[in-house]
Amino acid sequence: MELAVVIIGGRDRGTCNIKIEVTHNICEILKDFDIDYIIRSKFGCTGILHGVTDGDLHFSKQGHMSKKPEKLYEKTIRGLKISVWKDDLTTHKVDAVVNAANEDLNHVGGLAKDLVDAGGQIIVRESKDLIEKCGKVKTGDAVVTNAGNLPCTKIIHAVGPKWNKTNENDSSKLLAEAIQCILKRAFEFKIKTLAIPALSSGIFCFPLVLCANIIVDTINAFFKDKWEAHSYLDEIHLVNNDAKTAKAMEEACFRILGYPDKLTKAISGNISSSPTFEHVIKINCLQLMLKQGNIEDQQTDVIVNTMSSQGDLTQGMISKAILKKAGSQLQNEMQAVLGNRNVKPGSVIRTNAFNLNSFNVYHAVCTEWKEPYDCKVLRDVIKTCLEYAKDDKISSISFPAIGTGNLGFPKSEVAKVMIEEVISFAKLSRNFKLEVYFVLFPGDSSTVKAFEKEMQNAKTQLKTETHYAEAKYKDCKYFSEEVIIYSYYEMDEGERIKADKSDSVGLVIELCGEDNETLQEAQAWIKRTLLVDRHSYVINNNHIFYLGMKEQKKLQNIQATYGISLEEFLSDTEAHLEVKGHPFSVHRAFLEIERLLCFVQEEYAVKHERELLQSLVQWMYADHKSNVTDYDSEANMIIEKAFLKKEKSVEVNVRDVQHIVHFIAKNAVNSQQQNFRIKRQCYYDYSKGYLDEWNGSSPFYQKLRIQPSDDIFEEKKMMFQKEGLEILKLENICSPVLQGNFLLKKQLLRCNSLSKNGCQTLYQRVPAQFCNLVCRCGFQKTYSQPDEKKYGAGIYFSSNLRSLMQDQTRYFEQDQLIYIFEAEVLANRPYKGTPDLIVPPPFDSEGVKLHDCTVDAVKHTKTYVIFNSSQALPKYLITCKKKITHSYI
Repeated sequence: MELAVVIIGGRDRGTCNIKIEVTHNICEILKDFDIDYIIRSKFGCTGILHGVTDGDLHFSKQGHMSKKPEKLYEKTIRGLKISVWKDDLTTHKVDAVVNAANEDLNHVGGLAKDLVDAGGQIIVRESKDLIEKCGKVKTGDAVVTNAGNLPCTKIIHAVGPKWNKTNENDSSKLLAEAIQCILKRAFEFKIKTLAIPALSSGIFCFPLVLCANIIVDTINAFFKDKWEAHSYLDEIHLVNNDAKTAKAMEEACFRILGYPDKLTKAISGNISSSPTFEHVIKINCLQLMLKQGNIEDQQTDVIVNTMSSQGDLTQGMISKAILKKAGSQLQNEMQAVLGNRNVKPGSVIRTNAFNLNSFNVYHAVCTEWKEPYDCKVLRDVIKTCLEYAKDDKISSISFPAIGTGNLGFPKSEVAKVMIEEVISFAKLSRNFKLEVYFVLFPGDSSTVKAFEKEMQNAKTQLKTETHYAEAKYKDCKYFSEEVIIYSYYEMDEGERIKADKSDSVGLVIELCGEDNETLQEAQAWIKRTLLVDRHSYVINNNHIFYLGMKEQKKLQNIQATYGISLEEFLSDTEAHLEVKGHPFSVHRAFLEIERLLCFVQEEYAVKHERELLQSLVQWMYADHKSNVTDYDSEANMIIEKAFLKKEKSVEVNVRDVQHIVHFIAKNAVNSQQQNFRIKRQCYYDYSKGYLDEWNGSSPFYQKLRIQPSDDIFEEKKMMFQKEGLEILKLENICSPVLQGNFLLKKQLLRCNSLSKNGCQTLYQRVPAQFCNLVCRCGFQKTYSQPDEKKYGAGIYFSSNLRSLMQDQTRYFEQDQLIYIFEAEVLANRPYKGTPDLIVPPPFDSEGVKLHDCTVDAVKHTKTYVIFNSSQALPKYLITCKKKITHSYI
């Protein structure tokens, strides 16, 4: 299929867009993967899938056209994604499907016959073998066979109960046992995605609504009690082909699991408790909703309680109601946590939920209203609860209207503070997906009105901020990072219709970035990887060298899950993985592996960032009375970032003990209330000149684009033209951390009389996905490998553009654009290199002082090799393209 590309904006505009049409099959694959994360990691731009509509058609494995699967509901609870689908189970794409079987596994009618017709006689043969070997399958039990030609790997044959009206309890118990057994079999066979129909609701005549309630409630209870033991399962699809059954499942999920992750048509108009659009705000991945009800009845992952500083849950209306439903175990756990100590206002204590419908309870200690300062305590409570939610990786949380009862807070002030804190958290936590509910007591009409009014005020303010940002940043290349993205559901009806018409561009991946060059690189990658059906694909990425046991195990799981083969190739200079199998499986496995490598790549970069910073500045203890060592690189970076941001304090983890570092008092207090004096040891004041401008974000660098009208651009342009290269973009790299390490290294080499005052200006080509990493961490062997390590196992540079373009042609042959770094390199005491060198040899008789680099020839040197990344400082990143006239390129 050809690409349909629309470029919106341009080099003079702040944000550029490219929209790439994709097929229905590719769209189905991409929906299951975080393609945006992969594209961001590789190219630094966003990639969002658009245009999936209910009317889309898909093709079964046998080639029959049918209605596209329709997702009615989706919610993630503790990492488990539960969804409701109207779809044909014989074409539904999961790892395993559940068959509504009979005791003899005679697949002669209903769903069982449909699965056999689509999957083939292997299902019949294996079923017969199971019965001969083990006997009949008892009601409430389940067995597993292979799936034959179905688009899954396994079938779980579950025997549900026949409905017995005179003994309803036994029938319900047996159905729950059948669902539990299905989940156990899924764990035994390491199933990640599972499809379950409305078991027993067909020819076994089980009442549909009761059946749906039991299935959903059993799943919810099973994973609440046994999540850690059965955490292999990622997704459960409740799949039925008729609208009535699918609707019953949807409503059961809504009642038992709560609101879905996205407000789609899954929120039915006849459910009175549904929030209206005017009472919903969505910012980034967070959704804030108002709801009337009792806090103790909520079915979110966490509910928030307000309690006294003594931890007595019998005090206060909210606390009493929660204790009554949770049971006395809740008070017992609170006493075990607190002992005899009181908790200061603003603190939050986490406990289990026991008999409540949630997983945990966050108990907040507020204070009586005396003056406006007390709003700070309320802000601290909301902020802490949301941070805990992020740490605990929950997906939904319910708050009561804290302080509006006996504590005497003004209701309008509470509404304003709570809404402001949630919005502030959402802006800072862009990628954290969370539903936040403010649960208001129905009889308290004044509180309801106060929250509704503040909700509307907040939405008006947010839209004003967006319009201001659009006006202010429309000509700025960082505009896309400044603007708040609003939900479709915050628009009024007219705005939604207008948005629908403007965005009706079919199935597309939309790429958004700062410039056309970045988008072109991402587009080229999508074109050669995702839009071509292949039986094999080779992934070239030298981070494969750093895959550990954990990652190798994940590769084995990918191989088993998708039924593909993986071949790993490692040499002195490159590493790649080849994926082989059916094109559908190859695509999925390829994306899984790319995502895994992005994680490894980021871990590698973060580790180097921490080490680079620690070599310049070290936070340490002023005394060592308690045998305490200095902060490790991770804690050191957290403290340093907080210091540069001029925060008053910061919390860090030191060998599993929490420390709060106070900058003004220059001390640290740990969770055992031990107090330590601390100091900041600066080996090189890298932050001088950056403290006022730096915003504390990571990485510690800027790329400043140089305009064509500048003299330096004209100088570089002429130099590159001589070598047949056209400059598209010239950027100056500003990294105080890299510069500080470079200057320290320069001083060290001077002390050893190894270096002259000057530096060499050298060049290196780097693949597109590693350019930002060089700016963060400096030059690394992983980012740019030569075709052959002729002069040692170090980092290779070229002395001029001509020799650079003659080298490494094989490694970069598929690059659409060329990325060249110009660097200052400390390389003035060379030694003629050989392949076996891992460090330069010594030049003094004592063997202590080493040469600072190796070269291809002592005279007329073209290639330089350094063995310490701090010897090279990236100065410019030049994005260019080749001209046809030069045959050596």
